[in-house]
Amino acid sequence: MMKNILKFFSYVVCAAVVLCAMGLFMLNEDVTYNEMNIPEGEDLYTLAEKYRGTLSISEWIAIVKRENDMYGTYVYEGQTLIIPVHKDLPSVEDDSIKLARNTQ
Repeated sequence: MMKNILKFFSYVVCAAVVLCAMGLFMLNEDVTYNEMNIPEGEDLYTLAEKYRGTLSISEWIAIVKRENDMYGTYVYEGQTLIIPVHKDLPSVEDDSIKLARNTQ
């Protein structure tokens, strides 16, 4: 009886270690966070299409909402957001962002 309990416990510990290792590899996706001024005519869904990489649209939007303390998905022109950008996609850095940073 005791051997069965120890055997079961060792399986549980091994499974937990494997799951933690998998989680670390999944979290180590090549994503950086950039600051972006929202251009005219953009919303979170169009931005997600451009910058989500391997994330689903809903996952990308959830991250943006969490990083920016947002409750809804409404954004407005000129609003500054922190967004996740996959490393293989073009950077968010452009002249409008540099100008916005230089004028503050």
